[in-house]
Amino acid sequence: MVDEREVLFERYLERLSGGALSGTGQADRQFPDFEMLRTLEAVARERDIASAARSLGRYETEVLEHLRSLEAGLGVALLRRLAPEVALTAEGTRLAQGIRAGLAEIADALDALDALRLPRFRSRG
Repeated sequence: MVDEREVLFERYLERLSGGALSGTGQADRQFPDFEMLRTLEAVARERDIASAARSLGRYETEVLEHLRSLEAGLGVALLRRLAPEVALTAEGTRLAQGIRAGLAEIADALDALDALRLPRFRSRG
């Protein structure tokens, strides 16, 4: 049985490569910039633009611009602005969960690579 995460990751790679992996030469749409996705995840986690900006080391205006661009590119509202907090729409929640799961998969893969890494030799001086 194929794991749903593997299928989603393959789709991600396909979009990122412009469809080159599937041999089509075209993706069905442009994949969002990783920084925009990372920004949405931070906003979802923090539930506040200012806190998300601090956690990312960015200005609030940059966070807002990333969110606007992401929403415009996807064609769906991801957030409801409720001063001073923000709330995710159902679509925003789904995407944020996917981003979080993807980041966890990347972290697991990096951990696995760390376990395979050969010990470094120290030169004797």
